[in-house]
Amino acid sequence: MNLQLCMLALSGALLSTIAGAQPWPSKPISVIVPLAAGSPSDLAVRTVTDQLSSALGQQFRVENVLGAGGQIGAERLARAPRDGHTVGAMNNAIIAVLPNLNPKVGYDPFKSFAPVAVFVGLPTVISVHPSLPVTNVKELIALAKKRPNELLYVTGGVGSAQHLSTAMFEWMAGVKMVHVPHKGVVTAVQDILGGHAHVFINSIGLPLPFIKAGKLRAIATTGRERNALLPELPTVAESGVPGYEFSPWTGMFAPAGVPREVITRLNGEIQKIMKLPEVRERYEAQALEVLFNTPEEVTERMTAEFARFGRVIREAGIKAE
Repeated sequence: MNLQLCMLALSGALLSTIAGAQPWPSKPISVIVPLAAGSPSDLAVRTVTDQLSSALGQQFRVENVLGAGGQIGAERLARAPRDGHTVGAMNNAIIAVLPNLNPKVGYDPFKSFAPVAVFVGLPTVISVHPSLPVTNVKELIALAKKRPNELLYVTGGVGSAQHLSTAMFEWMAGVKMVHVPHKGVVTAVQDILGGHAHVFINSIGLPLPFIKAGKLRAIATTGRERNALLPELPTVAESGVPGYEFSPWTGMFAPAGVPREVITRLNGEIQKIMKLPEVRERYEAQALEVLFNTPEEVTERMTAEFARFGRVIREAGIKAE
């Protein structure tokens, strides 16, 4: 009888604990974004988090944490609580480039994070200041070879997508330019618009208005295929650098150890959001590509890019500056 009473008491305590457990999310969610406010990736993230706030009934609060090309924000996400109330949005430069440049970064892309979803691709374009006497990639290569270590290229920081894409271009084209890193792409584009730099490789959304206004000259896109927004532009591979391809993306990650049901729920909600007509229209207006994938597919993408970018970094001798 005493045993039965003990079992009943234990069962009651367990049921009370389960009943008292708060469903996720039970409070606002912090979203660490190691990317500049107003950048194409940041705007894409905010489109998703606005929709998630409505869908899940809790505010998703974006915090831009800049520094060291995204390393500081990534390290903060890696140390965040594992309760599902802190997530982050990171791009493939933070995931696959920075750890290859500096193996001592304070996070491991495969052990520190739980992938949720990659939700946006950022078609990318090479543009130059109009004062530079080049109209295509072959002319840029010829000028850079004629004037080694004279042409300046701007980026959003060491280890950023702009840094790796340009360093890959230098290596594969056999040229050498001078890197001018900024703390984010917004100030980088201001630098080249002011005529203080010559070359800028970035997702199309940011430079496109300046390209259309004649303040920048687009000479090629960096993807595998031509882009619908600038169909007249050849790819870099078409323009004399065979095999060159750079396709940036941004996705959501959680700290490793977050309950699987939270990852599944977030992925499912993001998949729904990506199908909304208003979201697709907003992405198209910003020259962004809607992407769909599972957490497992994100891991496969990370693994492939980590290996590919690592090889480029080693063979090109790219160093953290």
